[in-house]
Amino acid sequence: MKAISPLIGFVLVMAISIAAISIAMNVGTPAIERSKEILIYEEGKNNLKLIDGAINEVLQEGDGSSRKVSLKFSDGKYNVVDNRIEFFMITKQGIISHEECQSNEDIECVIEEDGVSIDVLGNEIRAYIEYDFDFIDDKEIVNGAEYLIISNQNDQISIS
Repeated sequence: MKAISPLIGFVLVMAISIAAISIAMNVGTPAIERSKEILIYEEGKNNLKLIDGAINEVLQEGDGSSRKVSLKFSDGKYNVVDNRIEFFMITKQGIISHEECQSNEDIECVIEEDGVSIDVLGNEIRAYIEYDFDFIDDKEIVNGAEYLIISNQNDQISIS
């Protein structure tokens, strides 16, 4: 009989420990994923502003000027299409609430932050900057690090 008490105590301690770990994982994992997605979103907006700054410098300096921009990102995709530069990501945590939206629709949302337009459609976020001109070539950037050369060729902007 004396050996049963320590055994019951051990089983209770193990059960409580397993329950505490399970609760911590169920509560903590979504919070960690949400924080990660917010960082990716902010990184995307900051990279767009970095590229925009280089484009504006090249435009001001005139024909023949260029800038090399180091672009590093952990997730998402960048596109140079027609007259805009876009950052695209898919979110599972709903990091942009519909209270922040300019439209009251539950499906679509449009936000303007620091010169960056942000469209939200379901779990897709597309942040972009539009220009008054078309880029010479379209470009897609999907890997985690890239050097971009932004150049002014006869008053047309090229990103390669």
